[in-house]
Amino acid sequence: MDWLLQLALLLAGVAIVWYLIQPRYCFVLRIQKGKVRVLRGKVTDAFLTDVQDVCGDLGIQRGWIGGVRRGPRILLAFSRRLSPACRQRLRNLWAMHR
Repeated sequence: MDWLLQLALLLAGVAIVWYLIQPRYCFVLRIQKGKVRVLRGKVTDAFLTDVQDVCGDLGIQRGWIGGVRRGPRILLAFSRRLSPACRQRLRNLWAMHR
């Protein structure tokens, strides 16, 4: 029974560490069937429209974009489905909308 308690404590410790190292998203945008919508947080309508335009131009059908706070700045994180060219265009747009 003592080993069961140790295992439970170990698993609890691993779960806490995992939770603490997860990024905290200020916002999350989901792209489904070429449409962009806000899942969490808030972004301006202008940025959302620009993201929709970029996804339409590049034929992006699925993926996600998240905003992660790093100090005073918010950096963008992307799903693997978004190409490096798409990511850079979105970073440039984000810099203009901040």
